[in-house]
Amino acid sequence: MGEIRKSETRDCEEWTAKNRRNWDERASFHLETEMYQGYVSKLRSPGGDALLPFDDRVLRDLRGLSVLHLQCHVGTDTLSLSKRGAKVTGVDFSKQAIEKAHELADEVGLEAEFVRGNVMALRETLSDRE
Repeated sequence: MGEIRKSETRDCEEWTAKNRRNWDERASFHLETEMYQGYVSKLRSPGGDALLPFDDRVLRDLRGLSVLHLQCHVGTDTLSLSKRGAKVTGVDFSKQAIEKAHELADEVGLEAEFVRGNVMALRETLSDRE
Protein backbone atom coordinates (compact mmCIF):
# COMPACT_ATOMS: atom_id res chain seq x y z
CA MET A 1 0.00 0.00 0.00
CA GLY A 2 1.11 3.55 -0.63
CA GLU A 3 1.96 6.10 1.97
CA ILE A 4 -0.72 8.30 3.43
CA ARG A 5 -0.24 11.85 2.24
CA LYS A 6 -0.30 14.73 4.75
CA SER A 7 -3.29 16.19 2.91
CA GLU A 8 -5.24 12.94 3.45
CA THR A 9 -4.42 13.00 7.16
CA ARG A 10 -5.44 16.66 7.39
CA ASP A 11 -8.69 15.91 5.52
CA CYS A 12 -9.46 13.05 7.94
CA GLU A 13 -8.73 15.25 10.96
CA GLU A 14 -10.94 18.03 9.58
CA TRP A 15 -13.75 15.58 8.86
CA THR A 16 -13.46 14.08 12.36
CA ALA A 17 -13.58 17.53 13.97
CA LYS A 18 -16.63 18.46 11.89
CA ASN A 19 -18.33 15.17 12.82
CA ARG A 20 -17.53 15.71 16.51
CA ARG A 21 -19.06 19.21 16.40
CA ASN A 22 -22.18 17.71 14.82
CA TRP A 23 -22.54 15.13 17.60
CA ASP A 24 -21.77 17.72 20.29
CA GLU A 25 -24.65 19.77 18.94
CA ARG A 26 -27.00 16.78 18.81
CA ALA A 27 -26.09 15.71 22.35
CA SER A 28 -26.98 19.16 23.63
CA PHE A 29 -30.67 18.60 22.83
CA HIS A 30 -31.29 14.89 22.28
CA LEU A 31 -32.37 14.18 25.86
CA GLU A 32 -35.05 16.84 25.49
CA THR A 33 -36.68 15.19 22.46
CA GLU A 34 -39.82 13.11 22.75
CA MET A 35 -37.97 9.97 21.67
CA TYR A 36 -35.23 10.30 24.28
CA GLN A 37 -37.70 11.36 26.97
CA GLY A 38 -39.40 8.01 26.31
CA TYR A 39 -36.09 6.24 26.88
CA VAL A 40 -35.48 8.17 30.09
CA SER A 41 -38.98 7.33 31.32
CA LYS A 42 -38.24 3.65 30.73
CA LEU A 43 -34.95 3.93 32.63
CA ARG A 44 -36.81 5.42 35.60
CA SER A 45 -39.46 2.71 35.68
CA PRO A 46 -38.92 -0.40 37.82
CA GLY A 47 -37.71 -3.23 35.62
CA GLY A 48 -37.68 -1.06 32.51
CA ASP A 49 -34.84 0.02 30.28
CA ALA A 50 -34.31 1.81 27.00
CA LEU A 51 -33.09 -1.09 24.87
CA LEU A 52 -34.75 -1.64 21.52
CA PRO A 53 -36.69 -4.88 20.89
CA PHE A 54 -33.82 -6.62 19.05
CA ASP A 55 -31.37 -5.82 21.85
CA ASP A 56 -33.94 -6.87 24.43
CA ARG A 57 -34.31 -10.31 22.81
CA VAL A 58 -30.55 -10.87 22.65
CA LEU A 59 -29.42 -9.27 25.91
CA ARG A 60 -30.93 -10.70 29.06
CA ASP A 61 -29.43 -10.82 32.52
CA LEU A 62 -25.99 -9.22 32.44
CA ARG A 63 -25.10 -9.59 36.12
CA GLY A 64 -21.41 -10.16 36.65
CA LEU A 65 -20.40 -9.13 33.13
CA SER A 66 -18.19 -6.23 32.13
CA VAL A 67 -19.42 -4.44 29.03
CA LEU A 68 -17.72 -1.85 26.84
CA HIS A 69 -20.31 0.21 24.96
CA LEU A 70 -18.80 2.06 22.00
CA GLN A 71 -20.31 5.28 20.69
CA CYS A 72 -22.55 5.49 23.73
CA HIS A 73 -23.82 9.02 22.93
CA VAL A 74 -25.88 10.35 25.88
CA GLY A 75 -25.87 7.03 27.73
CA THR A 76 -29.41 5.65 27.48
CA ASP A 77 -28.32 2.23 26.23
CA THR A 78 -25.25 2.19 28.46
CA LEU A 79 -27.41 2.80 31.50
CA SER A 80 -29.86 0.15 30.33
CA LEU A 81 -26.99 -2.36 30.30
CA SER A 82 -26.07 -1.23 33.81
CA LYS A 83 -29.66 -1.66 34.91
CA ARG A 84 -29.47 -5.26 33.67
CA GLY A 85 -26.53 -5.85 36.00
CA ALA A 86 -23.44 -5.19 33.90
CA LYS A 87 -20.44 -3.21 35.02
CA VAL A 88 -20.43 -0.96 31.99
CA THR A 89 -18.13 1.61 30.43
CA GLY A 90 -19.45 3.85 27.69
CA VAL A 91 -17.08 5.57 25.26
CA ASP A 92 -17.90 8.48 22.98
CA PHE A 93 -15.82 11.16 21.29
CA SER A 94 -18.32 13.92 22.00
CA LYS A 95 -17.56 15.92 25.14
CA GLN A 96 -21.16 17.12 25.26
CA ALA A 97 -22.50 13.55 24.98
CA ILE A 98 -20.31 12.33 27.85
CA GLU A 99 -21.39 15.26 30.01
CA LYS A 100 -25.06 14.50 29.28
CA ALA A 101 -24.48 10.80 30.00
CA HIS A 102 -23.05 11.67 33.44
CA GLU A 103 -26.02 13.93 34.14
CA LEU A 104 -28.47 11.23 33.07
CA ALA A 105 -26.77 8.60 35.25
CA ASP A 106 -27.10 10.90 38.25
CA GLU A 107 -30.72 11.70 37.37
CA VAL A 108 -31.86 8.08 37.12
CA GLY A 109 -29.58 6.75 39.87
CA LEU A 110 -27.65 4.21 37.81
CA GLU A 111 -23.92 3.54 37.72
CA ALA A 112 -21.75 3.51 34.63
CA GLU A 113 -18.37 4.86 33.72
CA PHE A 114 -18.38 7.30 30.82
CA VAL A 115 -15.14 8.05 28.99
CA ARG A 116 -14.51 10.60 26.28
CA GLY A 117 -12.33 9.10 23.60
CA ASN A 118 -11.95 7.94 20.06
CA VAL A 119 -13.20 4.38 19.52
CA MET A 120 -10.56 4.04 16.81
CA ALA A 121 -7.89 4.52 19.48
CA LEU A 122 -9.28 2.49 22.38
CA ARG A 123 -5.89 1.31 23.57
CA GLU A 124 -4.91 4.92 24.33
CA THR A 125 -8.40 5.91 25.51
CA LEU A 126 -8.62 3.10 28.05
CA SER A 127 -4.92 2.63 28.86
CA ASP A 128 -5.36 3.45 32.55
CA ARG A 129 -8.15 0.92 33.10
CA GLU A 130 -8.09 -2.80 33.82
